[in-house]
Amino acid sequence: MSHHLYVRGLLSSSEYHYCTELSNQLKSAGRVTEVSTLGEFEFSWNAYVQQEKREWREEAWSFKDSCVVLLNGQFLGGHSQLFTWAQEKFNHTFDREVKSYESEARESYLKYLSDVSKKFVYLELASEGATLGKLVFELDTRLCPKSSKNFLQLCTGAAGKKGDVTLSFVGSPMHRMLPGGWIQGGDIVDGGGTNSICVFDGEVFEDESFAVPHDRRGVLGYANKGPHTNGSQFYITFQTAKWMDKNYVAFGQLVEGTELLVNLESVATFNQRPKKDIKVSKSGIYSGN
Repeated sequence: MSHHLYVRGLLSSSEYHYCTELSNQLKSAGRVTEVSTLGEFEFSWNAYVQQEKREWREEAWSFKDSCVVLLNGQFLGGHSQLFTWAQEKFNHTFDREVKSYESEARESYLKYLSDVSKKFVYLELASEGATLGKLVFELDTRLCPKSSKNFLQLCTGAAGKKGDVTLSFVGSPMHRMLPGGWIQGGDIVDGGGTNSICVFDGEVFEDESFAVPHDRRGVLGYANKGPHTNGSQFYITFQTAKWMDKNYVAFGQLVEGTELLVNLESVATFNQRPKKDIKVSKSGIYSGN
């Protein structure tokens, strides 16, 4: 019987790299016919696990590993289950410990972040002097290069000032929140939620593309006041919002910050504004630190 192993997990985890090497060893030894692997960031990994737990066996409901292995499309388990299966099925020994993959996992993670064809940025949020955490985004520079450039420069502050306005997200609040909808920020003028300004000539810029769909939680896009009015105000979706697809320009995806986004969605509001101040304390290009 032929065996297909599918290894999927957190790119930065030792378990994922352990399972990948063990699976490839089994293929080289002729024990399995095919190995497929997918290493991913925290946000998409967590979403995948929560979705697939509904399809996996009952024993998978408490699954906590940072990597999952499917055998011929069926849930096998994590790294320890793969090790046991290889040993019992083929008497295959594997001497490396999971912890020994820590440096490889870190190196692989940083290498992906440094890929020149990709851009990662972060917003660090704080409230009442306490840091809440980071939201890390991958910008879609291929489909939306201009939209990505505007957001990136607002993260880094590289564009300087436009009149009296500092072109930076730092110090600006998350001023609007709709549970089940989206959270909104980016009024870098006075924080009131009515202003939006871009880094390019003019106050706002055009709708570059509607190619990026609002088909999941964590989509990053520009809030607007109608066609071609994109500036500094942005939103992050809490769920699929297909009605936005031809009305708002999406240009990025949250890749890390799962727990923070959950916490933000539960913040108490008054007239859609969070009752406590939540502001961007730091922002910039994300390099893994």
